[in-house]
Amino acid sequence: MFSIRELFITALVCWSGFAIAEADPTRPLTGFTAPESASSEVKTMALQSIISLGDKKRRAIISGIQLKQGDQIKEYRVVKITKNSVVLKSSEQVKKLTLLSQSIVHKK
Repeated sequence: MFSIRELFITALVCWSGFAIAEADPTRPLTGFTAPESASSEVKTMALQSIISLGDKKRRAIISGIQLKQGDQIKEYRVVKITKNSVVLKSSEQVKKLTLLSQSIVHKK
């Protein structure tokens, strides 16, 4: 009927198929740690978008938070929002965040 060799090969093929199916290709590699520069970038503020709501009425999306002029983020206050930048001011310094591209949304 079946030889031991055929049964062994069939079992081996089936077992390897289960092993491949169990491995998640999107799972991060084990033992991998992100470089320190990548983790420090998460702590910085990033201007993601500016929404224009009309004449000089704008909102800024900074690190996922929607802000208007006068709002606070961390120790900074939003001083000015232009069509492609945001000026932030703290007690110690002034920061200007700019968009990397001209991705401005106009709402009516």
